[in-house]
Amino acid sequence: MTSLSLNPNLPAKAANCKALPVVGGEGASVQKTVSPPGASVIYRNNWNTDFAVEPTASYNRYIATIRAKDPGEYTIRMNLKYSDDTSGEVYNQTVSLKEGESISITGNPRRGVIPYQVNLYVGELNAIGKTYRASVVGCR
Repeated sequence: MTSLSLNPNLPAKAANCKALPVVGGEGASVQKTVSPPGASVIYRNNWNTDFAVEPTASYNRYIATIRAKDPGEYTIRMNLKYSDDTSGEVYNQTVSLKEGESISITGNPRRGVIPYQVNLYVGELNAIGKTYRASVVGCR
């Protein structure tokens, strides 16, 4: 089940949640300005960000928070990626956000399987040039 909330403030972290690190980055959050679509392998877009899940983690939900620095429409997808080369889409919507407004998306993993990454996709033509900050926590 996926739930969604639009909040002007970021949700408080619960004691039973842990921030997930950005894959290929530093820390547990990332700020990006949405790039134009990639025309080739050389010119790639920056629409995807992965967050690593510990192999022994037993989280029963993942909460992604995207906070808009710029107002407008953002196309957002959240996928849980599994070691058998499959993924489960838990969210796929275009939302309108005000400056400083955030969206929190909750996704549950498949029963009995731990994902190795949470993928956030923020992109499409409607979001080019818009800046946002994103983070993901795993919760027990």
